[in-house]
Amino acid sequence: MDNTHQIRVPIRDLGCGAAEPIRLERALRSIEGVLTAYVNPATDTAYVVGDPAVVDGRTVVRVIAQAGFSPGRAAES
Repeated sequence: MDNTHQIRVPIRDLGCGAAEPIRLERALRSIEGVLTAYVNPATDTAYVVGDPAVVDGRTVVRVIAQAGFSPGRAAES
């Protein structure tokens, strides 16, 4: 049984430079319960895989906003 879930969050105006996605990935990886985090600047989307008992979409959206980005609504699967 897989005890992880994926959270996808669109990010408005992320930009295509390499530094901003890397900075955001670091912030997302610092969240307790996050196993992996990837930010795709081509699709302006953050992908987070984590423990559903510890991390949820609201937390991911909050961290994205605290890092200075404009997150959309989280989708969890």
